Amino acid sequence: MVVGEGLGVHGGKWGSAPYWKNPKLPMAQVVAGLLMFGPLLIAFWTPWRHNCWSGTRTSYIQMSFAGTVPFSVLNHFGHAFCGRWVPVLQKLDRSFIALSSIAGSYAMSQDMAYTLGSALLSLTTVFLMWFAHPKFRDSESLATGLVAVGIIYGLLPMIFHRESIDPNLLPAASAILAGFGLFQCDPLGVWTDSAWHLLLVPYVHFCALSAISLDSHAGHCAL
Repeated sequence: MVVGEGLGVHGGKWGSAPYWKNPKLPMAQVVAGLLMFGPLLIAFWTPWRHNCWSGTRTSYIQMSFAGTVPFSVLNHFGHAFCGRWVPVLQKLDRSFIALSSIAGSYAMSQDMAYTLGSALLSLTTVFLMWFAHPKFRDSESLATGLVAVGIIYGLLPMIFHRESIDPNLLPAASAILAGFGLFQCDPLGVWTDSAWHLLLVPYVHFCALSAISLDSHAGHCAL
């Protein structure tokens, strides 16, 4: 098992190839891509399990995660096929995670002013990835770090937009922070991405539970 070089799995730059000599790389990346459908399933199964299909917040949580899946899958499949990360696919992956987090912020806050903050952060992240000076445009670690900030920003309404701290905050935050730690430290070699995607399952589940609770209190569904 080889630990990733530099900052995170990607060495801090787009298009790195930390495991191109590992014969398990193609299979590991295909598995990582397919595992993105697990959290997507949870985003729809959790509301179904709690009889909450029509809630506004629940719908935005589903939209938020569904928006991340297509280019995440393509990113990992591209890595499997090429033996290295493909910069344009990496940037599309990060871009759609950033943009999808806007819907997540609205789902958790139902506050347009707060959501505007998410939109400004996300659009800044996308601009830096595609159009900024090469010093910023070429930094995978900068873009990934800003995406992580946007995701954490989307969880903060569980503190600031509730009468008391949402009990779903701790498990959701623990799962996503553990995932960030895995991504940066890369302890599992070619299988790190798969483990990271598995941690998205409890993260999405508890975010959905938070949205369901809000929709239920608003009379949109029954717990």
